[in-house]
Amino acid sequence: MGFKSILTCLTLALLYQSLPAQMPLSPVAPEDEAAARRIIEQYRTAWLRGDEAGVLSLFEERGRIQPSGMCPFDSLHNIRSFWFPTDGSITTIHQFDIDIQEVLGYGKDMIFLSLTNRLYWSYQLGDTKMGKLQYGYAQTAFRRQPDGGWKIWRQAWTDLKSVNIAPIAASEPPFKVAFEIPENDLVPEGLAFDATTSDLFLSSTWKRKILKISPDSRATEFAKTGQDGLLGVIGMKVDAERRLLWVCTGTAGEGMPVQGLSGEKNWKSAIFKYDLKTGKCLRQFWLEEPDKSFFFNDLTIDKTGRVYATEMLGRRLYSIAPEGKTLEVFLQLPEGHAPNGIDLDDGGRYLFVALYTNPRSFGRIDLQTQKLEFVSLPPGEEVGADGLYFYKNSLIAVQPSVKDRAVTQYFLNESHSKIVGTRVLLPDDPALAQPSTGAVAGGRFYFIGTSQLQAFAKMWRDGGGKVDASQLQPVKIGVVGL
Repeated sequence: MGFKSILTCLTLALLYQSLPAQMPLSPVAPEDEAAARRIIEQYRTAWLRGDEAGVLSLFEERGRIQPSGMCPFDSLHNIRSFWFPTDGSITTIHQFDIDIQEVLGYGKDMIFLSLTNRLYWSYQLGDTKMGKLQYGYAQTAFRRQPDGGWKIWRQAWTDLKSVNIAPIAASEPPFKVAFEIPENDLVPEGLAFDATTSDLFLSSTWKRKILKISPDSRATEFAKTGQDGLLGVIGMKVDAERRLLWVCTGTAGEGMPVQGLSGEKNWKSAIFKYDLKTGKCLRQFWLEEPDKSFFFNDLTIDKTGRVYATEMLGRRLYSIAPEGKTLEVFLQLPEGHAPNGIDLDDGGRYLFVALYTNPRSFGRIDLQTQKLEFVSLPPGEEVGADGLYFYKNSLIAVQPSVKDRAVTQYFLNESHSKIVGTRVLLPDDPALAQPSTGAVAGGRFYFIGTSQLQAFAKMWRDGGGKVDASQLQPVKIGVVGL
């Protein structure tokens, strides 16, 4: 018997224990099933509104709930005390998703719904704060009332999995937007922070340009479309001390459409060096070998001004010396290890790289020995970082494809070889649309929440090279506290 079947039997046993032994299963009339489904939706939305009266009104006066791993609570009085205590605590439901799996009739006046649910909530009592993302399996029993309507009679649930989430205030949405750029077809990929001016720099793949976002939210063009021969603009980093902006640029075929470059060779790539004061492109570093394709994805800078960049197709890390004029191969990665996001630890000893392996992983490279090792992950932990950032002995990963870990902080041990703790800063959210990269700014982390790269590429292919920007979202830059 499968795990879900076992849970179903156990939960049903709890619910059925008060029923007459011979009451048979029976078909559910369409109008009765519709009523039960309607009550479940009212239940879900009442919790999202924080509507105590709305939740409790759906239960019988002598209803019962059976929380996971706890004794039952009988009667509305006890249910109210459990769910809505008067101790000054604040519980906020940020997201609540319910999927009805099965509908059963038990006699003519009883309906059972089998449900799976996903619940994201925060709790605060004084200085105690916590957040949880929980997955569960539940059974809800409805009983027909004397007036012919339906109410919840019994409810029992089992928590299958939970994830610790950074708590957020009741007044804030899970995905908190710091900046919004009304260029729906910008298709951004890189974000960089200037610690000197507090400006953010945002790259565009489709429009081949770079925007500067000032602290007052004003966006201006730092580099215009195609300026200096820019292709699609990808990862970027600011060297605040030397007043430089380093930029990855390239083409990637139909997977990353680039405006006005239909005749250009695909998978062409370079790194550009810009003067932040003047906006002048000081030097361009192109990867050019006959019949070979390249794609610079991201880069980082050490304290001396040396640049390290990831090149995905050739599975290499490249380096540019301070005041250097050429690209240098720093490390050739093994087969099947395509590098993406990259950053240095504070001491400048280790490079951390997001590796697109199977399964995906974090690599740690000793700069002295050039030895690649894999950071040990907790059992069952799945990673898949696009942007990767070192912050106070932890790694912050933007993970568009990892469910419920869109922005995650992974705490490292002292030797930086093992993940010893995980803090989900933002789980997946309906408002997100392929989050990509970010930037640490003091005690905050900014990230691209709506890159829409894959959605844009599909629309571009389906439309024969044309995209209706009104079908896309504005660019939203999110922020979380660290």
